[in-house]
Amino acid sequence: MEHLLKSRGNRFNDGVFRGLSGVYVGDDGVNVTFLKLVYEHTSGETIEVMHGVRAGPEILGALGECFIRLCPGPALHGVEIGNVEEFEFSYPEEYVTSLEWTCGVHLTLRRLIFRTSNGRTSRAFGNDQGVFPEIPVLVESNRDEAPAVVGFRGRYDHHGIIELKAYFGPPPPKKLREIGGLGGEEWDDGKHEHVKTIHIGRGASGLTMLQVDYKDGTTLVQGDRHGMVTLSKDTFEIPYETDHLVTVEVYRNKVGREDECISALRFKTRNGLVSEMYGVASGEMHSLTGHKIVGFFGRSGVKSLHSIGVRVSYPPIPEFQGEWVEVHQIGEIPVPRCSHAMAVVGKKIYSFGSELPSGQSGDNDMLVFDYGTFKWSRSPARGDVPELSLLGSGLVAIGSTLYVFGGQDGSGMHRRDFHSFDTTRSEWTQLPTNEIGPRSFHSMAAIGKKVFVFGGVSTTGLQKTLYVYETDSKVWSELPSPGYSFPEREGAGLHVVGGKLWVLYGFNGGMLDDVHTFDPDQQMWTQVETSGEKPCPRRGFASAVVTGNRILMFGGQSATEPDNVVGGTFCLNTETLKWEEIDMFNGWSGPTPRAWCASTSFSSAGGIDGMLVFGGKLQTSALCNGLFYYEVVGCSN
Repeated sequence: MEHLLKSRGNRFNDGVFRGLSGVYVGDDGVNVTFLKLVYEHTSGETIEVMHGVRAGPEILGALGECFIRLCPGPALHGVEIGNVEEFEFSYPEEYVTSLEWTCGVHLTLRRLIFRTSNGRTSRAFGNDQGVFPEIPVLVESNRDEAPAVVGFRGRYDHHGIIELKAYFGPPPPKKLREIGGLGGEEWDDGKHEHVKTIHIGRGASGLTMLQVDYKDGTTLVQGDRHGMVTLSKDTFEIPYETDHLVTVEVYRNKVGREDECISALRFKTRNGLVSEMYGVASGEMHSLTGHKIVGFFGRSGVKSLHSIGVRVSYPPIPEFQGEWVEVHQIGEIPVPRCSHAMAVVGKKIYSFGSELPSGQSGDNDMLVFDYGTFKWSRSPARGDVPELSLLGSGLVAIGSTLYVFGGQDGSGMHRRDFHSFDTTRSEWTQLPTNEIGPRSFHSMAAIGKKVFVFGGVSTTGLQKTLYVYETDSKVWSELPSPGYSFPEREGAGLHVVGGKLWVLYGFNGGMLDDVHTFDPDQQMWTQVETSGEKPCPRRGFASAVVTGNRILMFGGQSATEPDNVVGGTFCLNTETLKWEEIDMFNGWSGPTPRAWCASTSFSSAGGIDGMLVFGGKLQTSALCNGLFYYEVVGCSN
């Protein structure tokens, strides 16, 4: 059904917003014809977006793919038919968490139901009597930290909505329960971006004062003083640029009074920074914990801090979003495999070499997948056909020619076989390897008419050498090594961004998580310090360059045990040098964890960037032959 839906109607993509505050649905008693969505923009503005068929004074032309941006009024697509009804919920206290829709036999949305964080459900929009036959679709988050619907994407035609998917993000910031008594006056510092400094006043029998400094962007916000200092004052500084407050331990006690007061506080940050115990840790202890504490509220009197509560926020929505799709395959579908290579020429994907299931002998065929027909085939073998089936080979494309280097044969020997494959003539040509030695599980990339080979494992051990092959002169050259400590490695990523080679992660006896660049013009290596939600150290992962300046990473092997395989999709912005985990904001987080799969950059129909992933070894050590595409679908608003 996925491919039938993708081939129909006009595509819409709202992207990701801070939150979804309003939903209006139009139906004609049979189909869901129309959606009006109200979003909260990160700027604080309210954005209205409309999709489907809308009746009015004129019929507007189909706009096709549309990425909604900040605008003064609603964006319209088409004409409205039937009744429009609001599904009411009290955002931000209540928010939409999932939706369920039914696709009828004609592949139009027939029933649509929304669910909220309070457990409420909308009525069944469309045909509320059920549809037969029907194809039910449940769209919900699989991550506890990202339960809220924060954007939609899908398709519509002249009948109405065809397909509806959601982005998921953190829920709106919320208050955690207040700890303490009911004395004194109520106060609330509100929500801020960072907690910077906490000032605490002590008295003879408990805490008497709290005052917090916040940072909002570049602005220092000094919160009000709640209570007063009697005996002493303490200060807890938080390095807010690299760390943040996650826990406040609260001790409450009557201490001879009729009403409870706060006797002690202790603070903890995400990176493990712990304050001293401010006050006397007597009475009951309660822990206020959240992803990030961004504000305080409570009650205080002249000589006592009576109660305290906190506001918490959740992980920010990534700037980059996409979705995983399993690609349909027909024809001579390859058997399950791993440790193979893949490259793209036009709309055809080529794969060579592999490790096959136990007992199956490999082959030296060039496998071809036509993305237009979803059909696999084997290319005819002409010319200097490689003699052996190799695993851990490298494969890159320059124009219509593929270049295959190295690999490991069935006896475990590392090879330096080097061939080109002309995809227009399906012809192999053996090429010289006069300077470069044997290796496997190396990395390859191409810039212009040059082929680069980095690292890998050879007969003498792990390598960190970088070689270049000039396709015009047919000459190999070894390039300079880094002038700093740089571990040898295999199973690393090698990609080209901005004319530079980027080396990511790998294995050198232990898993690595470092990043380096090499500038071919300056002949210079540079170690790159990255930040954000970094993937754990790994090797044998899928990776590709998308949108010109971002490197995607998926899966891989995280430790030396063969079954320690990980999943997760990450994106490195090579301009900001920040990592983001990007599959937590979709209803489906992608393929099951796998390692040693083949991957390549690819642009699908419509020129949309993405990454193709084929085959690999699963956590059970079983091999697979699934083909998946991570499609870039937008950026946050």
